[in-house]
Amino acid sequence: MEMWLFWLVCAGVLVLLELITQSVSTLCFAAGALVAMVTALLGAPVAWQIIWMAVAAMVAFLLMRPVIRRHNEKRMRHDPASRSNMDALIGRRAVVTHTVETLKPGRVKIDGDNWQARLADGTPEDVAVKPGEYVSVKGYDSIVLIVKKIN
Repeated sequence: MEMWLFWLVCAGVLVLLELITQSVSTLCFAAGALVAMVTALLGAPVAWQIIWMAVAAMVAFLLMRPVIRRHNEKRMRHDPASRSNMDALIGRRAVVTHTVETLKPGRVKIDGDNWQARLADGTPEDVAVKPGEYVSVKGYDSIVLIVKKIN
């Protein structure tokens, strides 16, 4: 098999995998395979084809990463339902199950899940949120939710 045809088939398979997985990494490797195909058509040895494939894939990763990050951030701002994991909790309302104080974390419940929580920075030290009261999730630090009392 001609090497340029090998690289073309690799690029095609990688594009199909990208359509299935939507991981972006396979798309970057597909770009590298296309560059390797061009080098094969120009008569470069296989070693140089592999080197150009790797270089092109790395460049594609570097160029695509900021674009994808901006796209995901924009999507999350406009469609909160597309958030996942801890990000999905931001902006949600939680009920306090164990008193949450500024200097002492407490516990809150969201959708039946129990989370450790602390009050947001800037909250006066004498403020405490008692069980049964509601808070809004403003962020998180590791697995501790950062909350603010709802008036």
